[in-house]
Amino acid sequence: MYDSTDRNSLKIIDTWIERIGDNTKSIPIILVGIKLDLADKREVSSEDALMLNELYNLSGTIEICAKTGENVEEMFIQLGTLMLKR
Repeated sequence: MYDSTDRNSLKIIDTWIERIGDNTKSIPIILVGIKLDLADKREVSSEDALMLNELYNLSGTIEICAKTGENVEEMFIQLGTLMLKR
């Protein structure tokens, strides 16, 4: 998960990916961007997230807004679908 209004939130992604890899075999990982509703304060673009998705060979990326609920259900559907395929 990263904060789309804070570019620095991307710095920890590689650490999380490494920790997940150290503690489990292959599992689906979706990169989730939060604060979709704060577009005017955005520091991380959708393209940035897609580049990270490709760099780490993740299962997908999605942007959500917990405040409005936008894409939250879709995020769980995507993750559940990926888990059922394994």
